[in-house]
Amino acid sequence: MKTIIAILATLLIASTPALAAPNSNAVPSITPVTINARCQQLQITCNQNQLFEIGRKLGQLYFNRYHKKPPQKRGVNLYTTADVDLVDQAIISQLATENQKLRQNLELQDTEIGLSKGQQK
Repeated sequence: MKTIIAILATLLIASTPALAAPNSNAVPSITPVTINARCQQLQITCNQNQLFEIGRKLGQLYFNRYHKKPPQKRGVNLYTTADVDLVDQAIISQLATENQKLRQNLELQDTEIGLSKGQQK
């Protein structure tokens, strides 16, 4: 599973235009990026709860990088294409967390099914 996540992360980062080899004459991009727009760009469907969790993780990642909270507008954190790697990292982290929870639930169900079959004999 870790291998799949690592491959996904590599593909996301490699396919991100903001992380491609920069043109030495280019002006740094300050285009705004939203979590929802980035998920759509990556063809990942997220519900409101997932977007909230990604935003929470993204805020932590931003603080770890810049040692300050991200700028806000009307109570919403603002990110730019310069931060798209952080956005991707937060998305991947959330997907990995959800995958781990799902796997644990499936293992628990398998255990419960095995126990119930053992009791029926």
